[in-house]
Amino acid sequence: MIKITTSNYDHVIDGHFLTGYTDYKVAVESFYPLINQLDIQRKIQSEKFYKRLEIDLTKNCIMPPLTLALIDDKKLRGSSITECEKYINNNIKNAFVLDGIQRLNTLKRVFDKNDLKLTNPIFLNIIICSSRDNLLYRMVTLNNGQKPMTARHQIEVLATHIYDFEGMGINIITEKETAKRRPRYVFKKADIISSYIAFLSGTTNLESSKIIEQKMDELIARKIIESNITNDEMEFGDVVKEISRLSKDDFIYG
Repeated sequence: MIKITTSNYDHVIDGHFLTGYTDYKVAVESFYPLINQLDIQRKIQSEKFYKRLEIDLTKNCIMPPLTLALIDDKKLRGSSITECEKYINNNIKNAFVLDGIQRLNTLKRVFDKNDLKLTNPIFLNIIICSSRDNLLYRMVTLNNGQKPMTARHQIEVLATHIYDFEGMGINIITEKETAKRRPRYVFKKADIISSYIAFLSGTTNLESSKIIEQKMDELIARKIIESNITNDEMEFGDVVKEISRLSKDDFIYG
């Protein structure tokens, strides 16, 4: 059971920001499986980096809060804490972890060694957002500065998870498949992700080979943070649908 203690509305991303808690037992059983929710996931780091946390967990430490996120097309604005709590508990399997993957992996490792006190509390920040683009904006602002996961990778991870591009009428081909002759009306996944970055940041000047990777990542993150995406009524899904419509016009291909 996840208990929600506060509910506030984030007017920047037009979504709910909740705080709450549960225990380590729920974290291992319900949250740990979520770290594999994404097709492209941040790699689990070496155990040696979290050895200190592993030792602390055996001594009943309280970890920093995890940040979970859900995308809900129905706005929950005005919902009571009880209603939000019910929604979270009913839909936790559809959530994914924005912050805390390494901690959850360490928690599971201690659990497997039977050294974990399952009744210890674990605190939560939970974001419920109806807009995919606004949620990605919050993900970038949350994680920007953490070197192991670049802004471009964050965008690729979330875009892959929350956008069903083929369901929008557009065919995606992977990098492996591009070795073969590409059929008409098919787009490389990398190109769609690059177009999403351009959409979020409001600029197409992000692909210069003269800019080193680190500076490029800083530029992408800064452009997204400075952009007007959270006030834009159009989402990237609208762009993809227009691409799909135009791509089926034989006139474009000559």
